[in-house]
Amino acid sequence: MDEMLSQTAIETVPELPQGMPVPSLSVVYIPQLGFHITMPLEEATDLAARGPNADWERMFVTDTHAYFKNNRMRTMDQELGDLWAIICDIEIEISHDLAQRVLEREDFLVQASELCGELDSLLALAHGACEYKLSRPRMVGDNVIDVKAGRHLIQEMTVPSYVANDAFLVGGDGPEDEDGAQGEPGQGHPNMLLLTGPNYSGKSVFLKQVALIAYMAQVGSFVPAERATLGITDKIMTRITTRETVSRGQSSFMIDLQQISWALKAFTHRSLLVIDEFGKGTDSCDGAGLCAGVLQYLLTQGSLAPKVLASTHFHEIFEQDLISEQAPGLGLRQMEVQVRHKHRARRGIGDHNSEVIYLYNVRPGRSTLSYGAQCAAMNGIPDAIVERACELSELAMAGEDLVSICASITAEEMADLEDAEAVSRAFLELDLDALTPDEIANFKSILDELITSSSAYTRTSTSSGADLPRIPS
Repeated sequence: MDEMLSQTAIETVPELPQGMPVPSLSVVYIPQLGFHITMPLEEATDLAARGPNADWERMFVTDTHAYFKNNRMRTMDQELGDLWAIICDIEIEISHDLAQRVLEREDFLVQASELCGELDSLLALAHGACEYKLSRPRMVGDNVIDVKAGRHLIQEMTVPSYVANDAFLVGGDGPEDEDGAQGEPGQGHPNMLLLTGPNYSGKSVFLKQVALIAYMAQVGSFVPAERATLGITDKIMTRITTRETVSRGQSSFMIDLQQISWALKAFTHRSLLVIDEFGKGTDSCDGAGLCAGVLQYLLTQGSLAPKVLASTHFHEIFEQDLISEQAPGLGLRQMEVQVRHKHRARRGIGDHNSEVIYLYNVRPGRSTLSYGAQCAAMNGIPDAIVERACELSELAMAGEDLVSICASITAEEMADLEDAEAVSRAFLELDLDALTPDEIANFKSILDELITSSSAYTRTSTSSGADLPRIPS
């Protein structure tokens, strides 16, 4: 329509009356009124002043423009008429009719859409199962998570080889596993796996992989494991990542506490709780106490106990008997590592030069070291800082008072303090009022003599209690 109107306006210009300047002419289409030539009002007045013209007829006027019809416009009205309006009316009728027919078959179309969506989802899950070597989980009514050789799909894509690990958890009222075994030897039915081990050893990845396997099984997907037997899990609640934001006035530890608080209020015996190093955002004593308190609370829920996966670096919760290693429902696990000890140029500073080899195997028992110094050295922390950290760690493990040790001073520092005390005492003994004008003018030399003699005296005096020499005024 726009192109046709523009072309018609160009063809209309030669039809203007003789001697009339070319006006700002255009052709428009007005529904129900047809095609018109329009031009500014002052130019249209000039056209009217040139006398009557049978070909041009002024139809109506607005505040700014006048609208005309000529033979060309009349021909277009006859040939095209309100074709555009008719087309729009027909489109509306067709759309309305289509909508009515769709509504008549609404139930069928909704069912077809749902089936197509379900088919698309199943095809995607089947493709993923083939692509990533997933296995079909066995869903049971028991409140259990039993995973054989589980993997973390995303982590597996980022490493050349991935070490698979087992996991076995039973929630409240947990039954026997599929082989009839009562859990693992000496552990009974563990509803909590507490993981310890060095930094970088794969603790967080293991916690996440078990939670992801449970989640994938719930949505009907195959899982990344050699074999998996899982019961229904109604909630998966985590304390893994702390997301801080300036828009909320909350510290990282406050966010951790809120996550734990919500989990403790909302869990059921069918829930899975994943707690990764809770308590690390505050004082080590408070953090260890809070961590031990949360774990002990979850262990004492009896038939209401949820399934819990946890990790910690607070070894003192066992060494100080905050939690018993034989607590019912507790399964201790550790990440396996090997340590190669290298020769140390100095003894007694902590073996931070040793090489830690991570095997990423989950084994029964607990770790007693986090190898933080080795991790710091591997990541470029200066040797002096790492050595000092090792010294303090060894003193702390030996039960020494770190405050008094760090506050002690060396013999050289003690000598400097004695020098300063002697100079101060000698200066206080000066009778400044008795100084002569010449002595006042030469006061700097008196101070130099005082400092020199006092320092020399403290270095040569014995413990006989000899008095300091008086500096003559």
